[in-house]
Amino acid sequence: MRKDTLCENTRMTIFIPDPWQKKVEKRKGNLVLMCGRQSGKSRSMARKLKKLRKDFPDLALKIGITGASERQSLLLFEKVMAEFKHEDIEKIEKVMLGKTFKTQKAKREFEKEYSDFKDPPTMSHFKLKDGFEVICLPSGRTGAFIAGFTFDILIVEEAQSMYEEVWPNILPTLAISEKTKGFGWEWLLGTAGKKKEGYFYDAQSDKDFLFINKSSEDCKRISKKWLKKMKRRMTKADYTRQFLARYVEDDNKYFLSKLIKKRMDFDRYNFKKEYNPAMFWYYLGVDVARWGRDDIIYFVVEINKITNYARFIYFKRERKQAITATIGTCVMLQNIWNFKNIYPDEGGLGGGVVDMLIEKFRSKIVPVDGAKKSIGEKKLAKSAKEFGYSNWLAAMEQEKCSILNDKEIYFSMNGINYDFNSKGDMQISGRKDHICEAMWRAFLGVLNKNQRLFLL
Repeated sequence: MRKDTLCENTRMTIFIPDPWQKKVEKRKGNLVLMCGRQSGKSRSMARKLKKLRKDFPDLALKIGITGASERQSLLLFEKVMAEFKHEDIEKIEKVMLGKTFKTQKAKREFEKEYSDFKDPPTMSHFKLKDGFEVICLPSGRTGAFIAGFTFDILIVEEAQSMYEEVWPNILPTLAISEKTKGFGWEWLLGTAGKKKEGYFYDAQSDKDFLFINKSSEDCKRISKKWLKKMKRRMTKADYTRQFLARYVEDDNKYFLSKLIKKRMDFDRYNFKKEYNPAMFWYYLGVDVARWGRDDIIYFVVEINKITNYARFIYFKRERKQAITATIGTCVMLQNIWNFKNIYPDEGGLGGGVVDMLIEKFRSKIVPVDGAKKSIGEKKLAKSAKEFGYSNWLAAMEQEKCSILNDKEIYFSMNGINYDFNSKGDMQISGRKDHICEAMWRAFLGVLNKNQRLFLL
């Protein structure tokens, strides 16, 4: 490989990784990077691939790079190829030091012999002599260009812009690698999308992924003066998504991220050591799977009988199932915890569950329809849902509750937004609100002995 034929960007500048980039490079598994523009996602991926090749020299890893458009995927591929070319040039130059060649052909043959590249790389593919291979393909609208390939790692650039119908076609490319090589990893790169929805957003709360969210304002390589200029020129929504890597919907967040993290102050609940029905009451909130949803959530809240301090200590998730199975889970949990009250969702598909629970547990069951302005026999000035959420938020702000530190709980709470309809009524919702729907119901157990509401 001739030095003078290589593109100029193979002459890499000295790169000092940020702490989050070091964390990325050490990660072995799935990744989601939602970072502001020019914060260093692509360079991190290139360095990480180079490190993986050295860590697993005998596996002949095959890497796929894709994006919604050809240009998006090629930009990342160019940076990856430049990283490998730079290393290759340095290696050849050391070997060539002090050597002379009678002809240019002899020099090229020597370079080819000592180069790591099996063949001259193209604009979308290169393969090294040890079998390490990188292929760049655009996904298009369906992913048809990629279906049929087999990869060990799939890197998706600008994942927030990927058409949703693409994912079912490109993910099967990883099916073999997990069993044969221990890989089958997904690395999803992007910035904040316009909405909190889709595969890229869902992966951010998936426990199989390491999720890193970084703003361009935290990057020392970007001028603060330049960012201020962009902030003046761009709309608030565009700047928030492109440079702060934050969803615009965050401006209508019901729970502030800092508050959620502050109240998540314990990592696990030890039933054998902590369960104490003499000191605490236990309540169960149940969010029944609705049309188009697959999850049923059961959440347990512990209330101190003297101080009314609440702890969200345990939750269980089940796939949508027959009503009898849901009843069976409630009975099983009741036998373990001996709840003072159970608050099931009676709206929609929850009606059948409520009827059977009342038949079995009678007064222990308090049906809750979030849209109604009542809870049991209590009349409310607002909807039960708004009432439950507002009491819960007040308890968090007043440090009267704590929450299990769990990634799924965090993303459910962090995704709750509020708005107001034409009548001025508050509307509370979120794409992954099913966990929160069970939480606010369980929190209704914060009642005093006279059944008068504790907070609001």
